[in-house]
Amino acid sequence: MRFITLFILISIFSLNVNADPYMLTIEKKILQTQIDKSMPIEKSNFIGKALIDNPKLELNGQLNKIEFWVNFDALILKKINAVGVSKISANLFYNHQEGAFYLHDPIVEALNIKKVKDKHIPIYKKLLQVILKSSFKKHPIYVFDEQDFHQKFAKASLKSVAIVDDALVVVMDLGL
Repeated sequence: MRFITLFILISIFSLNVNADPYMLTIEKKILQTQIDKSMPIEKSNFIGKALIDNPKLELNGQLNKIEFWVNFDALILKKINAVGVSKISANLFYNHQEGAFYLHDPIVEALNIKKVKDKHIPIYKKLLQVILKSSFKKHPIYVFDEQDFHQKFAKASLKSVAIVDDALVVVMDLGL
């Protein structure tokens, strides 16, 4: 009996000392596919219309941010046409109940528009930012699969998320 108790105690302590956090890697191509599914984004109202499409994902491990380039096309007051490209950065937000990652707080890092005066660029930046913020709330870039044991475990025990080597690395807390 003492031998069994001793064996169990040694096993428990060795698990605590040697336990590494469990990691799940979500590759860039999977994230790119999800972002592609959320585009094109088309918005229109009485002032004008805008189209955002063709996202090209970049993962910035140094800033731990998701960045991407998009094409931007807007027509304001039926006469001011703006066509160009924009670099967007965003933070990641995790919704625990849904087991879903969303882009959050988009920032227009750069906006290159042809045939638009520099003084009008801030207006287009704000327009782009508002449209993306609204769209990001509706479209997760990744949702854990409840049928996959590892992903179900990740959803229940998420500790941290980081960008490492062109992938999203999810670290789970084993609670040991």
